[in-house]
Amino acid sequence: MGSETENKVLNKNIKRNKSLCSLAIVLIVTIVIRTRLSNQYHSTAADISSRSANGHSSSGHPGGKGPTRVKFSSLRFDDFQHCHNVQFNVTSPTGDHAQTTTSTSSTSTNAKPIWFVTPPHHISESTYRTLINTMTGTSFGGKSYVASIRGQLKHCIGKGQTVTCLASAENSLSANAKYETFHKKYIVLVRNPMTGFPAGYNIKSQKYRGLQGQNPIQEWRSVRDKWGMTAVQSFTDVIVQWNATKYDVGMYLVYEDLYRADRSLQVMKDLRAFLLEAGFQVVSEEDLPCVWYHAIGKETIAQFYSTGYEYADYIPGYLPQHKKQMLEDMAQFRKVAEKDSNLVAILDRYMEDIGNNMVMDNVVGDA
Repeated sequence: MGSETENKVLNKNIKRNKSLCSLAIVLIVTIVIRTRLSNQYHSTAADISSRSANGHSSSGHPGGKGPTRVKFSSLRFDDFQHCHNVQFNVTSPTGDHAQTTTSTSSTSTNAKPIWFVTPPHHISESTYRTLINTMTGTSFGGKSYVASIRGQLKHCIGKGQTVTCLASAENSLSANAKYETFHKKYIVLVRNPMTGFPAGYNIKSQKYRGLQGQNPIQEWRSVRDKWGMTAVQSFTDVIVQWNATKYDVGMYLVYEDLYRADRSLQVMKDLRAFLLEAGFQVVSEEDLPCVWYHAIGKETIAQFYSTGYEYADYIPGYLPQHKKQMLEDMAQFRKVAEKDSNLVAILDRYMEDIGNNMVMDNVVGDA
C-alpha cells in the first residue's frame, strides 16, 4: 500500500488519462463523421449526375432537355445532423490553419471587401449573410450596401470586418468612388428571370410587408400582368451597369447551381477559392458540405429539388406573351454579351429552361 499522497497522485493520473482518452474518442468520431459527410455529398452528386446523363428528367423531356428536376430522396438528411453544431477549421490566405472557430466568430485580415452584385431581392439576405459569414468564419462579413443602423446608411462599413457588400445596379456609380478601398474584382449572382422575377417580388413582400410564405397566386398574376414584359430588365441592368465600372468580373455565381446537389459543391469550391485569393480566411474544403447545408437550409433544399423553386404553394406561371418577350430579350442580350463566353453559356441555359419549362397560366390577374 502506498502513502496517502501517492494514492492521490495515482488517482489524478487515472482521471487525466480518462479525460485524454475521452478527448481522443471525440476527435476520432468527429473526423469519421466529417469524412462520411463529405463522401456522401460527393456520392449524391455523382448519383444525380449519372441519372441526368442517362436522360432521366422529371420535367417531362426525355433526354434531359432543360434543367433536370431531381428527386430529393437521394439525399439522406441524417448525414447532415453533425452540421448543426460543427466547428470549422479556417484556412488563412498563406495556407496556414487558423484557430478552430465557429460561424459566429470574427477574423481580421488586410483583405479589401468584395462587391457582391445582383438584381434586388434575387437572393434572401439571410441566405447571403449565412453563406458568407460561415464560409469565412466572420460574424458580419456579409453586409448590404443599403443596410442602415438607426436610420443611417452604413454602406458596408462597421460591425466588424466586411467580406462582401451586397449591391444592385443602382449602386454601380457610387462604387467607382470606392475603387481604392474595394477588391478590384466583383461577384455577380445571376438567376433565371423566369424564377428570379417572382421570387424577388416575394422576398420584397416578406421584407417590407411582413409576408409569411408565398404571395397569393392572384396577387402574383396581377404583378406579372403589370411588370412581366420587363422581367429581364433587372437581370441585364446589373450586368451592363457593373461592366461599365472600373471593376472586373471575378466570378458568376449561378443561383440555380448553388441549390443543386450535383453542382453546389463546385460552386462552393469556386467561391472559396475566390475569397481565399482575395485575401480572406476561409473554411477547409472538407467543411463545404456543412457550409452549404447551413446556408441554404433543409426545407429550402428539399423544396427546390422538388420543384426548382423555393416556395411550395404554386409555381408562378406566365401568359404566352411573357414567354415570347422574355426569350426575345434574352436572345438580344446574348448578342451584346457574345464576347463573355461564361455569360453566354449561362444565357443559353436560361433560354432553354424558359423554352422547355416555363409554366403557362392563362388566367389574367386583377386589374
